[in-house]
Amino acid sequence: MNISQTAFLHRPSFHIPLLLVIGFLAFCSNISISLFGETEGLYAIITHTMIATQDYVHLWLRGYPYFSKPPLFFWLQTGFIHGLGWSEAALRLPSVLSSLGTMLTTYGLGRLLFSSIAGLWGALVVATCYAGLWFGPLAIIDPVLTFFMTLGMYAWARAYFQDSSQGWYVIGFVAFALGSMVKTLHALALPVLVMGLFLW
Repeated sequence: MNISQTAFLHRPSFHIPLLLVIGFLAFCSNISISLFGETEGLYAIITHTMIATQDYVHLWLRGYPYFSKPPLFFWLQTGFIHGLGWSEAALRLPSVLSSLGTMLTTYGLGRLLFSSIAGLWGALVVATCYAGLWFGPLAIIDPVLTFFMTLGMYAWARAYFQDSSQGWYVIGFVAFALGSMVKTLHALALPVLVMGLFLW
């Protein structure tokens, strides 16, 4: 392999399309299979009730208020259902797109802190590890939460290490705020711990 071929393999213009292909294969292959497991069905019922009652502020589960989770995830599912119709794929698209976003953001973080090859390997781990392959495409909250946490960490790292990127602090704040609208304090606990340990 000559030097020009080696340089090409280190370019983001090669990495990102490769990661998108792998991510689509990993997260979209079973997007239309029937919902299974208690959690996917439970969240589908909440989203169905939201659409049926046209109440986009309060969450309801079988006639009772549902206070266990904030509403952002259900708003995302509702948006895709309005756009694509009621289907398993529409219910799972927020998770699938979030998993792809987590993979690409991991690539960016690895590239920022280490090298493009480190970012590539980190992103491949996200797409091919058990948790990513199994939970990434499910119509559950965790993939969306993971994306917002990863995006927030990437934005903070970019703002901290690159003086010209102070606007990334705002992006990080917005990402953590959206994460808290998916699963309250879970979106802040680990990132704040990591940032605190780093600064200490």
